[in-house]
Amino acid sequence: YITIDKGTDQGIRPGMGVISPTGVVGKVRFCNRDFSVVTSILHSEFLVSSKLLKADEIGSAKWDGVDPHRMKLLDISRYKPVGKGDSVVTSEFNSTFPPGVLVGRVQAIGVQPNQTFHDITLDLATNFSNLSFVYVVENKLQTQQQQLEKQVETEK
Repeated sequence: YITIDKGTDQGIRPGMGVISPTGVVGKVRFCNRDFSVVTSILHSEFLVSSKLLKADEIGSAKWDGVDPHRMKLLDISRYKPVGKGDSVVTSEFNSTFPPGVLVGRVQAIGVQPNQTFHDITLDLATNFSNLSFVYVVENKLQTQQQQLEKQVETEK
């Protein structure tokens, strides 16, 4: 978790996205008048809907709890071309972050035998060891988007 020195008096609310000048940081979890607690993307249950730019493929970025400089990119078909250094950004299917915010770059690619997906490791765009400034972003259409997505889920 990260604590920032802005709260409800400055318009911050739980659920808002937090980014740095270099990439994704996390999501606001709790607020009081002057402070907010942010769940970092370095939380084992935090998923970021992400897009592998070159392959134009959507997956989920998730920290595996090991290295605070790396994440895994999940659900990318092993038949899609992936190269070291390829950029991974937030996707348009993300209700917290605007599309196109850098998540990281491909550091390693592996394929397990008899598996459907690549085993992709990303170098994180945000360096949490020297994080000083963040931006809190609001999706003004988040409620509408979440209601529609919930409706789709209930009809399945």
